[in-house]
Amino acid sequence: MTTFELDILLHLLPAYVFVGGGYIARRCCRLPQHWVAKSLFYIFVPLVVFKGALFSNVWPFLLLAALSFSVSVLMVAAAGFIAKRFENLLAPGTLKCAFGYFNIGWFGIPIVHALYGDQGSIAMTALYIGGMLFGNTVGFVLVTTDGAEKAGRLRKLLHVPSLYCAALAFAAHGLGFRQALMESDALVSVLNGATLMTSVFGMALVGMSVSNIAAREVPWRQLSALLGTRMLCASLIVGALAVFLNVLSFFKPVELRVFLLMPLLPIAANILVFTSTRRNENEFVGVSLLASTMLSCALLVGWFMLSGKG
Repeated sequence: MTTFELDILLHLLPAYVFVGGGYIARRCCRLPQHWVAKSLFYIFVPLVVFKGALFSNVWPFLLLAALSFSVSVLMVAAAGFIAKRFENLLAPGTLKCAFGYFNIGWFGIPIVHALYGDQGSIAMTALYIGGMLFGNTVGFVLVTTDGAEKAGRLRKLLHVPSLYCAALAFAAHGLGFRQALMESDALVSVLNGATLMTSVFGMALVGMSVSNIAAREVPWRQLSALLGTRMLCASLIVGALAVFLNVLSFFKPVELRVFLLMPLLPIAANILVFTSTRRNENEFVGVSLLASTMLSCALLVGWFMLSGKG
């Protein structure tokens, strides 16, 4: 194993440590799962969204964020065609959210930084914010309002803190406060701490959600079909967009390489925040996230080895 491949594995290792910590906290300490979920939804994730929007240049950032958001919306549309096949596993809204919500933050950004340095990290951060905005708006509404009227969905959307934090960051750009905020050591420390806690709590939720599940009770064949279908849809959508937009000279070279990694990313752990009140569904989502993360780890290492990096 090369030094590069070892570096990739070391970047992936903390995820499993956090999952294990969540499992132990739930099994041994009976830590309430909804506390962790609410702290993510109302505190840490909104701060991470604010940080990403504040520290990025507005227009290049918004274009990549919009692209990521669009991929997620197209994945939701694709999931609509196969939702009935998995209706015994997940509610249609939850399935669509799982299809469109990629774990770009704690998983994608460290890997891309190891591969492509700061330029890659900036591109992946923009994709992350687009995905985060999707998850905490469209994704949240899909999971929590299955069968609800449009007015009910809109009310849910108005209760999403991340949306207001993104708007606040962009307002700081427009009003000229951005530089002063970026130079505030206290604020930067708080935002960096929120980024860390989002990774820790997000993956801990995976461990907490599977703490009472017996492996023999998991429908592994259907789960494999679900994850395989998701990855195939993402590959087709991202591949088609990459070809089309590259012809239009939309991408810088590093941005294209980063964008092409999206299909290999797992389901975002934050979906557990939305399903935390539904025990049976939450448990299956947790198993899906863990399996998705393990699959992504294997595929990314294989991708880098085959591409001759290192």
